[in-house]
Amino acid sequence: MSKSETEEMIEIEIDGQEKQECLEEGVEEQTITSADLIQQDIDINEPIGNLKKLLEPRIQMSLDGYEICLQDIQVLMEACIYGVKIPDQT
Repeated sequence: MSKSETEEMIEIEIDGQEKQECLEEGVEEQTITSADLIQQDIDINEPIGNLKKLLEPRIQMSLDGYEICLQDIQVLMEACIYGVKIPDQT
C-alpha cells in the first residue's frame, strides 16, 4: 500500500478472492486472483524490513514508497525489537 494513498484495508478473505478497501469517497470492491498475489517465505526471527529486500528483485521495482502491513496492522519500527512487534501488555 502506497504511503501517498489515503486508504484503509478493511477486509481480506482467507482464500484471497476478494478485497474491500475503504476510501474517503466510499467503499470500493476489487476482485483479485492468484495471479495478483506474490508469496514470500521469511523466517519469523528475521526483521520484517528484509521482506522488501526479498521482494524487490522478484518484482523488479522499488518498494520504498510502500508500507508493510501484517494482518491489517501497520508495523511501527519504533515499537519493535529487532524488527519484531512488541505485544501490548495492557
